[in-house]
Amino acid sequence: MARIKRNRQPNGQYVALKDKPQLIDLRQSLFWLYYTDRQNHPQTFSNALQSALKAGYTKEYAKTIISQLPAWISESIRRMKSENMIAKAERNIERDLDMQIEDKNGYNKHKHSIQQDSSKFVLEARTIEYKKNQVPAPANLTILQFNYNPPKDNKVIENDVTDSNG
Repeated sequence: MARIKRNRQPNGQYVALKDKPQLIDLRQSLFWLYYTDRQNHPQTFSNALQSALKAGYTKEYAKTIISQLPAWISESIRRMKSENMIAKAERNIERDLDMQIEDKNGYNKHKHSIQQDSSKFVLEARTIEYKKNQVPAPANLTILQFNYNPPKDNKVIENDVTDSNG
């Protein structure tokens, strides 16, 4: 992920400049995998020392890797938190979309409102995504957009189709 630097201009204002993305080397990738993957690496999961040693770092560096908190670790933590929040939001939206709008007292206007708002949000987000990526929408997603401009002079234009024989 690109880092943001702040540069001071001659007028005293700051301007943000993007650095090139930091390249993560193989040891960094392996450390993160060993440190965060409980299922496939239970012996190193959540153990920075063992994860760093298994990834190929020296014992001295492995002992202090978390206390030093290099930029690539803090960025990985930030990215993981962001991905977890997105996953939770998607689960909440799915729950809202599948929610029953009738309860023991009959129709629940509040639940229906939540369901409608979730539906609108998903459709708007997907519409923006498809337009941005210029990808045709799937057949089961309807995007309503009418741009009909009738001809000003109400004339019908016919194509002149001639036979190839003349």
